[in-house]
Amino acid sequence: MRINKLIIGLLNFIVFVAIISSLSFCTQPSNRPPVIQSLIIPHEMPASFEVKMFCKAVDHDGDSIKIQWFSDNGTFKGEGNNVIWVSPDIPGDYDVGVKVTDIKGHEAVSTVKVKVTTLYKTDIDPNPIIAMQMPLFYSEMISDQRRVRPMTTSEIECMVPLNFLNKHKYTWYCNGGKLIGEGIKDGKASRIGWVSPGVPGNYTVTVEVTNNDGYLTLGSTYFEVRLPACCEGTCNIDDLVK
Repeated sequence: MRINKLIIGLLNFIVFVAIISSLSFCTQPSNRPPVIQSLIIPHEMPASFEVKMFCKAVDHDGDSIKIQWFSDNGTFKGEGNNVIWVSPDIPGDYDVGVKVTDIKGHEAVSTVKVKVTTLYKTDIDPNPIIAMQMPLFYSEMISDQRRVRPMTTSEIECMVPLNFLNKHKYTWYCNGGKLIGEGIKDGKASRIGWVSPGVPGNYTVTVEVTNNDGYLTLGSTYFEVRLPACCEGTCNIDDLVK
C-alpha cells in the first residue's frame, strides 16, 4: 500500500514537472537587440574627400530600428542606412561607426578605424584610365585616386570577379563633374567616363555594385582637380587643353 502511494506520488511529481516545462517552452523569448549584418566603411582614404558608407542591420523581433552614425572628426551628410562622410582635413586615425537602436532601447554598435592620409598621387594624369578590380567578397570597398586637370575625361571600368555567375547592377555617383556613357541610367554600365569640373577641388566618383540577391560592394575613385602650374599665376586658355 505504501509502495503504491510512493509510485502515485512519483507519477504526480513527474506530471507536475512536465507541465511546468511545457509552460516554460510556451513563454515568449525576451526581446533581442538588433544585429548589424554588414558595415561598408573604408579603412583608408585621403583627407578632405567624400565617401559613401553603408550599414545593413536587422531586428529579429520585427521592431523598428534607428541608425545613427558617429565619428571622431569629419562630418556626415544624410541619415539612415547609407550616408556620406567627409573626411577631416588633418591626416590621422579616426573612429567611424554606427549605432543601431530598436524601440525597446536595445542597441548594437560597430566601429571601424579609418586611416586618413594625404593624397599619394603627386603627378597630374593627362589621360586617366582606371580599372577597378572589385573585391571577391561582398560588403567590402576598394578605392583609387588621381590628380587631374579641369575638363579632363577619365575612363573608369568596374570589373567584378566571377561576373558570369550572377547579374549585377551598377549605380554610379559623383559630387561634381559629369558622368557619361551608355547604360548609366538603367544600371548596366560597368564602364563610364567622368568629365572633371572646371572648378579645382576634391571630387569622388563612386560605383555601387549589387547582385540579384542584394549583396553590395563599393568602389570609390578620389580625384583632386588641380589647375596647371601656370594657372597658379597667369596663363591662357590654350594651356588648359594641351
